[in-house]
Amino acid sequence: MDADLQHPPEVVPSLVNAVLNGYDLAIASRYISGGGVAGWSFTRLMISKGATYMARLLMPWVRSIRDPVSGFFAIRGDRLRGLIDSLSDSAGYKLILELLTVAHVAYGSSFKVAEIPYVFRSRAYGKSKLNSKELMNYAQLVLKLSNYSVFKYLLSLIIGSLVGYAIFHALSSMNALLGNVLSLELSLITVITLYQVLMGIKPRFRNYINYHAVKHTVVMIKLLLFEASIPVLVVLIISAVAQLILTLRIIQISPIEIHVIHA
Repeated sequence: MDADLQHPPEVVPSLVNAVLNGYDLAIASRYISGGGVAGWSFTRLMISKGATYMARLLMPWVRSIRDPVSGFFAIRGDRLRGLIDSLSDSAGYKLILELLTVAHVAYGSSFKVAEIPYVFRSRAYGKSKLNSKELMNYAQLVLKLSNYSVFKYLLSLIIGSLVGYAIFHALSSMNALLGNVLSLELSLITVITLYQVLMGIKPRFRNYINYHAVKHTVVMIKLLLFEASIPVLVVLIISAVAQLILTLRIIQISPIEIHVIHA
């Protein structure tokens, strides 16, 4: 909790009551019904929304939590004692991301989280610590907590593409259609299998089906963009970003059990 009155003290009893009533962690949330922010500029709001989306995209175990970067929360003492040795020196909004991550590893879906709405006020005292260095530190933390999923996917994509190219090169001279089909299929299988292995996830058939759907969706996006006469470089960038986001979204990891309650 911040001491500059941006976090309203009157919400504290609701957080404590949630913990006393069986929840392991109670989060004061700006982004559920009844919550909000006051006095923020459009830029500040977009930074907050972007940080929230980045965490929910790269860290599947926090996707069901609407405000996983809140710096206003309460946690059961026994749960904290069981996690404290796994925490670094993170603080504020970064601390809760680390708490949620180590709790996911230690307790899985048995870790119960409640979100309680509140309105984030304008600062009464002090100055904001938000700057480019803080944003960079945040991005580095999310990448670390996500087990560097972006880089592991890109590595898997490169290796899968090389496998596909090698198969196409070996078979296309004998049968072009067979070479195309096998190279594409084995490339997809290589990418999603390697990505799951690198992420420490047991390969799941559902992920293979979903990844095929992603690839077909990206192809459709490319075709639509080409039809709109958009420059090739722009099409490639948009389709690459779309493929990255969609792929990161399909990986199946059990989320923390989340119960939204209203004070």
